[in-house]
Amino acid sequence: MRENSAYVFVAPGSPSTTAPRTFADLRTGALAGRDFRSLQEFAVASIVEGGYATADVARVFRIPAWRLEQWVIETGHAPR
Repeated sequence: MRENSAYVFVAPGSPSTTAPRTFADLRTGALAGRDFRSLQEFAVASIVEGGYATADVARVFRIPAWRLEQWVIETGHAPR
């Protein structure tokens, strides 16, 4: 294990559990280098393809989580 601080130990290869705070944070992994036609499309892809939690994406986009869940459902996917 590697040590991040005096109180937190992180196992090698473990995924980061840090919530995204910016659009740049969302543009990693499956969404890296992609262009989206709208912010709505980007938000839905962040949940469906990026695997981010609805609440985290709603916070970045500054929209209500219920609205984002509706967009995800409209695309035929289940909200996270």
